[in-house]
Amino acid sequence: MNHTFQSSTYNDGLAHAFWYDRVAKSNFGYVRRDDWNTDADVPDEWRTSPLYEYRIGSKKNVDLVFEMDKSLVYLDTSSGGRVACWVAALDQERGNATWDTIKTALPKRKKATDGRIEVGFWYQTPNGPRRTERRIVAPSWDEIADNYNSKTAVELTKTMRGFRPSHGGQILLWHGQPGTGKTWALRALCREWRDWCSTEYIVDPDNAFGTDPSYLMRLLLEGQDEGPVEVGEESDEQGKWKLLILEDTGELIGEQAKTEAGQGLSRLLNVADGFLGQGLRVLVLITTNEEIQKLHPAVSRPGRAASVVLFDALSTVEARTWLKAHTTDADQVVGGERTLADLYAIAEQYPKKAETKRKVGFVPADVLE
Repeated sequence: MNHTFQSSTYNDGLAHAFWYDRVAKSNFGYVRRDDWNTDADVPDEWRTSPLYEYRIGSKKNVDLVFEMDKSLVYLDTSSGGRVACWVAALDQERGNATWDTIKTALPKRKKATDGRIEVGFWYQTPNGPRRTERRIVAPSWDEIADNYNSKTAVELTKTMRGFRPSHGGQILLWHGQPGTGKTWALRALCREWRDWCSTEYIVDPDNAFGTDPSYLMRLLLEGQDEGPVEVGEESDEQGKWKLLILEDTGELIGEQAKTEAGQGLSRLLNVADGFLGQGLRVLVLITTNEEIQKLHPAVSRPGRAASVVLFDALSTVEARTWLKAHTTDADQVVGGERTLADLYAIAEQYPKKAETKRKVGFVPADVLE
């Protein structure tokens, strides 16, 4: 019997369960799985007579179970070009042949070599957790380094260029008052790390670390294979580390987090260095406007936090130097410390230097795709 669902009232996870059920009842001796990004559409012939189809909106957002050369294929695609694929075959030779056919029809997207980065945005829907991938523009660290307090810049340079992940200490904590450039540094970090680390932005951290474990497990396990991999040893997309971004997440890691957010903090810490995170190539970057003294001590304790960076305001001298580089005559108006947001507000009132391009700004990222 063929199953075709187009209504969002059905859970897209049923397609995966349907595939597993068919595999369990068959004599397949070879199973292979991978996920990657593509710009190609699913071929129409694969959708002519599927065993199971679940679709939301466009043909790019579909779950399919179908037969190909006596192999059983489960394909999960998203509107952002993400593909997750499972192939079950009688033997390895036949399975690899099917796999080659799929990879030829849905080739990997070429890596961006300019200022674009690929970011996966995770969020909960009535049909379970979803991942939508988009490309956004991100600055290089060299382009924005002079926007930061000297001590902050030193610590960020270590993180951007010299950081190497290790199991035990997989939390990166960035804290400081609003307007100090945490979001732009975050985008630069994603660009600097893009060769060895994928970027996963959690839109709803309360749900991801909430009462439903299926969201967290899918977030952690998608794209992961077995066993730890060190930087430089990756052979394909599966070998990459994964950076989970929790932006402005004060409630989850606050001093009263266990009282106010339930088990969310415990699950977060378990991912970072507990049993749940063992064998996974996962880093967790948390940003907050709270002072570190107001955060739960378990988050920033030595051995758990691989990096703690304070985003401080620029000193009077640094602020004047910044304004002198960006405007013609505003450098003398500064007295006292200033945040980056303050400096841009001042700079807007004065003539700009013609040769100076705006390196950073407090607006949403330019979305390309």
